[in-house]
Amino acid sequence: MKLKHDAIVVLSNTLTPQRELSSESIVRMDRGIELFQNNLAGLLVMNGGPGCFTEKTAEGIRVPRGTHPVHAEVMRDYALNQGIPESYIEIQDFSSDTVGEAHFLNGMVLHHQGRDRGLHNLLIVTSRYHIKRCEPVYRLALGSTFTLTFDDAVRVPHEQDPHVLANEKSSLELFHRQFEGIKPGDFSAFEKMLYERHEIYSQIPEHQRLRCFT
Repeated sequence: MKLKHDAIVVLSNTLTPQRELSSESIVRMDRGIELFQNNLAGLLVMNGGPGCFTEKTAEGIRVPRGTHPVHAEVMRDYALNQGIPESYIEIQDFSSDTVGEAHFLNGMVLHHQGRDRGLHNLLIVTSRYHIKRCEPVYRLALGSTFTLTFDDAVRVPHEQDPHVLANEKSSLELFHRQFEGIKPGDFSAFEKMLYERHEIYSQIPEHQRLRCFT
């Protein structure tokens, strides 16, 4: 049976200090699982590495790189507990924010050792308020080879919170400044700028950096 999409990609949100899914993460996961169970795609991708906690902890505001579990691993366990077979799940576990999620999804899941796997039609699941920011990021990181559909069914109580919306706006503006001049789908240039200009990835020591396209 021909499925509508090649993969459903669930974007991570936050983990609690106990490294459990936040309420917003659970809503995203439930939506991704629902779409998968409705046969929208044959692959369910958990997209997110050592990202943010719901609050500042003794470990900091972000999950320390090199520790486990990270977001995608907790998301995978949640899906397994909901009855999704492990053979239909893949994870991207290196990124720490939306920009990195887009790039390392491309490098670790959509490509394997630099080779295109043919997963070109993606259904992306995130919170409705987040789409305005993540859509331009994903379209620049992936380019026109990929058909991207952003599911807007996930609603959360704080989606109209002025602070949340202001943060989304400022993060998108920063992204446009950092990646100015990059052509959509130029994977190598995107990776170069990620490690040169991004406040998170530029701080990763060279020997710990994941190089997908350079």
